[in-house]
This record gives sequence, structure tokens and C-alpha cells, in this order.
Amino acid sequence: MKQHLSLFLLCTVLIGALLSCGETDTPGTTPDETQGNTDASTAAVTEAVITDGLPDTDMQGFEMRFLNATGDSLTWANVQLDAEAANGDLINDSIFERNSYIEERFNCTLNYVSEPWHDISTGYQKIVMAGDNPYDIIMLYGIDVAGKIDQMADMTHIPHLSLDREWWNPHATRTFRIGDKQVAAAGNFSLSYVSTANCLLFNKTIHDEINLETSLYDTVRTGKWTTDEFFRVCRLAEKDLNGDGAMDENDRMGVTGTVKAFHHLLVIGAGLHYVTMDEENFPVFDAVSNEKLVGFIGQVLQLEENDPNAFFWPTTVDGMDYPVDFQAGGCMFYVTWPHNITALRDMKDDFGIIPAPKYDEAQDTYYANMANGEVATLPRSYDPDRLENIGTLLEAMSFYTQKEIVPTYKNVLLENKVARDEDSSEMLDIVFGGITFDYGINVWQEHIGNKIMSDIFLKKNNAVVSTLEKMQNAVTVQIEKLRETVADMP
Repeated sequence: MKQHLSLFLLCTVLIGALLSCGETDTPGTTPDETQGNTDASTAAVTEAVITDGLPDTDMQGFEMRFLNATGDSLTWANVQLDAEAANGDLINDSIFERNSYIEERFNCTLNYVSEPWHDISTGYQKIVMAGDNPYDIIMLYGIDVAGKIDQMADMTHIPHLSLDREWWNPHATRTFRIGDKQVAAAGNFSLSYVSTANCLLFNKTIHDEINLETSLYDTVRTGKWTTDEFFRVCRLAEKDLNGDGAMDENDRMGVTGTVKAFHHLLVIGAGLHYVTMDEENFPVFDAVSNEKLVGFIGQVLQLEENDPNAFFWPTTVDGMDYPVDFQAGGCMFYVTWPHNITALRDMKDDFGIIPAPKYDEAQDTYYANMANGEVATLPRSYDPDRLENIGTLLEAMSFYTQKEIVPTYKNVLLENKVARDEDSSEMLDIVFGGITFDYGINVWQEHIGNKIMSDIFLKKNNAVVSTLEKMQNAVTVQIEKLRETVADMP
């Protein structure tokens, strides 16, 4: 698409950037000195305008070429990068405005081709081997990254990328930085990972009925939203609605969601990881020796065993056949992610949004596990002469999206009777700010994440250590393959 941004739109963007920046003290003074030189009515504040820091380069019609997944193949995430025209949909129009602004600012064209994610994965090698470099950036499904490294190039070759800044999701940067190579990156120019940050929805009617001493929002704010508190509230919400003395799908439970989303949410929310990184930045499957992780998994299994009726989920790892219906008031909590929230537009009861619980009150941060989305990769067939412009455009797009589109996306979730209060807006900021990746979930899902779900949590298997030990050999083989492949990465 090649569109010209109106003067009005350009002004709007610049004003938005000004309004979004924070206040800082006057340079060269201490906070006390600054305060002493002003009064309450005329406080002199210097606002630091946060910009992408990029020069407004004239690229003379440069065409940036993307390949990314179609929305109907990655249905659980928002992967929209292109918008042919404004159509009244807030997200579509924001993407249209971003692309128009980028094209106008740099005198370039953004060209997007979309295919089903599995076709991109299976066709990646063919694209690279053809040698004609049809795409500058290929968006790849996260769990396919490790198997395609021998077809990718190190993204550190691309200049201008601020991979440690929030618009590039630094957690993803660390996960996909293997050894000294950046094999992929999850820039927020795609809403893929923002839209799949795991969180909890809660039914406000049930919340009011069980008469908690403190609202869940305030429990989160005061840092007291922990795994123990979460399970306590689930038990309080449990109710034999028909009075038959037996708890089943006709009664009210504590929580539902896929078994994978539920248990990963608890583990990652507790600040734990299935896979860590060693001093050379290679993944290590040290779950067996991680006493805190093993103990936490055992704790969760025990809590579920103590009250099995409070926690209902499907009987397969990826199953969506929920035994109870959150939308119909069948449970207090629903484990989901933002992209699924709009499906609850017609829910009768009001609901709110809160982050995953922490391990304990001493934990500083609320963390959000990710459902898998797509990440940016540099195909090995890249043209070095194009990298300067590629880096400039990726950085500008990610920065713009973080400042303009992510807030719009959040507002869309909170409008139209979806998430129905301002408290949920604050909670979404916490969720987005805690987005966290784990190599065992976001890359080696089949070898680690799904195995832990099927062999431990679904089976209610208390032999945690021995089960993890059985996984060790297969994962070790994958790690050695990864080391060899990354070493040869150009």
C-alpha cells in the first residue's frame, strides 16, 4: 500500500507522542532545586519528548517486503500488519494510519504478503534456497523457530533495532537470543504477543456474592494476589447450585480454561521457568534440579487434590471443550488472553481482568505467560544493501505501534461492554508490562511444555522429579543440535 498521510493525521501523531511522554526534572538541577524555583501555580516542568531517534531518511521509493501469517490460520492472536483502507474498525484504522505515516515519512512502500502459518513454516527453506530474496522479513510461528535456524541469519546484522526497549519486548529478545546470535525478535509492530498475554477474567456477580474482604483489584494493587489467595477464592466461589449434593457441570466451579493455559499461567506467574539460560546464553533444561519449581508444581497438584471440584478444564492438552461455561456464570475465573476477550461481548454478567497470581507477596512483579504467536526473522538469503532501510523501518513501526496502537488495542478491549470498568484498564497495563517468555513454552512446546501438561498436570502425577528426568535426554539432544546450528548461523 502507498498512501499519503494528511497534515491533520501527521499533527495528530505528533501531538499524541507529546501527550504520551512523561515528565522529567529540569536538566542540570536536582528535584529539590527544581521545586524550590517554582510555585504551585506556575510549576516549570520540562517534558522529555520520547521519539524513535531515527532520521527522516528519504528512501526514494524503497519497498519493504514482509511475509506473515493470515489471521484465519493463527486465530488465537492478532497478526494483522496491513490495512488496505480505513473502514471504521479502530485497530484496522490505526494500522492503516501507521503504515501511511511510515510510507510518507520515509518515502517508501510497505508490502505485505500473508499465507497460513504452516505454509510459511514448510516453505521457508524453499524461499531461502531460491536465492531471489522475495521477503526482507519473514514472520514465523514461535514454536517453529528452533527448527528453521539453519535457514535464518543473525538479526544483529540489522541496524537501529532497540531490542532492549519495551517496543521490542525485551523478554522475547532474551528468549530468542541464543549464544551471541539473535535468531528472532517479537517487535510490537505486530500485536501478536500483546494479544496473547495470559490473564484471568473474573465474574463480578460471583465476586460480590462471595463477599471478599478486599476486592480483587485492591488485592492485586497491594501485592497480595498470590497463588494461595487465588485457590482460596476459587474454593469460596464453588457452589452446589441445584442442591443435589454432587458437584458437576451443572454447578458453579472456581476456574476453567485449557489445562495448558491454566498451569503455565500459574508457573510463569510465580516467576518460575521450565528452561533457563546459562552464562553463554544457551538454554538449559534444569527443571529437575530447580527445587522451587518442583516444589511449586507439587503445591499446585496438592491444592487441586484437596478440592477437585473447584478446578475444571478439558481432558486434553489443547482441548477447548470446557466442562463449565464462564460466559453463562458457571465459574468464577476464566484463564484466557486479550484476543479472546471480545468473544464475551454478549456475556450477561459483568467481568473484570486481573493478572496471574504471584508466587508470594515478596515477588515484585506480576508475570504474564504467552500463548504462542509469530516473531520476526531475517532469512539467510537477505540482501546486505537493504539492511539499513529495513532496520529503520522496523524500529519506526515498532515504536509507533507501542505509542499509538497498543493503547488503542487496550481501549478496544475495554469498550463496547467487553471489560467494563477502569480498574481493568489498570490491570491490562500490569499484564502487558509483565509479558514473559519461556523457551520450554514458546519454542520447545512439544518437547517440554506440552509434556509437562500431559504427563504431570493432566494425570495428577505427583512423581514430578522422575517425570522430568524422563524428559531430560530428549531435551538434551535438542540443546546440542541447537548449539551446532547456531554456531553456523551467519
